[in-house]
Amino acid sequence: MECRACHEDKPEDSFYFNAKKNALDTTCKKCRIVQVRINTLARNYGVTHEEVDQQLKRQSGKCAICCRELHLSVEDYRDNARAVIDHDHDYSFLRGILCQNCNRDLGRAGDSREEFERRFGRYLDNPTWQITGQMELDLGL
Repeated sequence: MECRACHEDKPEDSFYFNAKKNALDTTCKKCRIVQVRINTLARNYGVTHEEVDQQLKRQSGKCAICCRELHLSVEDYRDNARAVIDHDHDYSFLRGILCQNCNRDLGRAGDSREEFERRFGRYLDNPTWQITGQMELDLGL
């Protein structure tokens, strides 16, 4: 069966079952995950996949804190090196792209400068996101 997104011929178990159509989906599971991720970026952060790619290139493909190489691919979806978008929870602007570990650590610290000054201070003072400068998020608050 051919995936309508990647146009690769794949076995039927590579496709989800669509209960509404009572048939297999026409997009393979890997491509569906990418589509969901792209839609999530737009809905949650107001950015496109292309803008995230541009920002990741500005960061040389590395986490803005620990400099670990990041991945946006489906194969690395569950890996801690998967790129995630970091945003300021108080002021709702995008700061940069981090690995899951650094994003989790920063979140656990409550974005507290005092607790993580040595490791995260430079990053918090100089966010790496440069698509349109400071991008505001609409969090519905």
